[in-house]
Amino acid sequence: MKKILLFIGVLIYPFQFLSINAFTSVYDISAFLILFYGFLITFKKNSLQNTITINRDKFLLLITFIIIQIILFMLYPKPWYRVASGLVWFGGLILIFLNRTQIEIDEKKYFYLIIITLSISAAFIMLQNFINGDSVRPRAFFSEASYAGLSLYAASAGLLACMLSVPSKKRKLIFGLASLIFYYSATLTKSLHILTFFLVFTFIFFSKTNIKYFLKYFSVILIFFTIFFLTQDDLNHYISRFESQEVNGGNLSMLAWMNGASQSISALKINFFTGLGLGSTGFFEYQSPYIELLTNKNQEGLNKYDAYSALFRINIEMGIIFSLCLIFFIILSIKEIKLILSDKFHDDNYGYLLFISVFSSVLVLGVLIKEPTYSRSFVYVGWILFLYSIRKCNERKMTT
Repeated sequence: MKKILLFIGVLIYPFQFLSINAFTSVYDISAFLILFYGFLITFKKNSLQNTITINRDKFLLLITFIIIQIILFMLYPKPWYRVASGLVWFGGLILIFLNRTQIEIDEKKYFYLIIITLSISAAFIMLQNFINGDSVRPRAFFSEASYAGLSLYAASAGLLACMLSVPSKKRKLIFGLASLIFYYSATLTKSLHILTFFLVFTFIFFSKTNIKYFLKYFSVILIFFTIFFLTQDDLNHYISRFESQEVNGGNLSMLAWMNGASQSISALKINFFTGLGLGSTGFFEYQSPYIELLTNKNQEGLNKYDAYSALFRINIEMGIIFSLCLIFFIILSIKEIKLILSDKFHDDNYGYLLFISVFSSVLVLGVLIKEPTYSRSFVYVGWILFLYSIRKCNERKMTT
């Protein structure tokens, strides 16, 4: 049953119309399934004694976490449903982290699962673009074009990593063409996660000092940049996304992002160490020069309750210590992926593991930069696959 829950959760994750709206949040069915999977792997069944147990240390950590959040709720009041939602969804991510050694997947099966389910999205995005042109940003079955762009760029980056690393020329060609298709469909969404794509690619591959490797990866970057510019009719869309003080009041996305940064800094001034508690985002007084600009556009509530970035939101709700530990963990984990790139033992699962590792890294980093809602499907898919892939990369490093 556990494996089926995770399988279906990944399978339907691009279909975000399968969701529940409640209060101020949206809860994807895919995230529900993966959350339930994380809950089930917390418990161990002893077949000899016919009992179910839970690790004592993990249980104490979760209880401590809940107690701290209750204390913060009393110190910094906010709506109870926001706290409850945070405990369930952010707590679920912590629960999966604590049980990361229990996550088991078939790498080959999940590789094809992700490719197939996202291929449907990529094809539909190209169809939407053909019908609507540039008048509407295509998003397939995702609730926002940005979410679609992040997932498609993640798939493209994973396939590109496979193309550059596997020895088979036939597989290189297949992976390369597939990567270009996903990349092209991602550019149609006009998502800024193209920056996430290049950031992860650069961090993972530009680690070799050999001039041959450098020229190889630089050539790939040049090709993908060229494709990006050739597919964009109007680059002003991207340029305007970075403007916060233009004549007409600034781009909404940039204003919301800067307002989230202001909210994050204000929260840290109030409680530097533990933050203000889950559910606090948007429910405390803070000073921001961008509030007035958003108000002038009748958008004063835009991303107020999620801070536009998961990193900003975690700063607000969990404090700087937790945020720094998370960033440090992610950086060290991505370094583990870099190590398997030099692995000369290429068994059947090497390409599949590499794809899942890079794919999930792009999702996780993209969420930190600008996708702040804990209960969305791509957050849970990215996190659980990231934790699994890092463990497997470590195991591979120790056995080769």
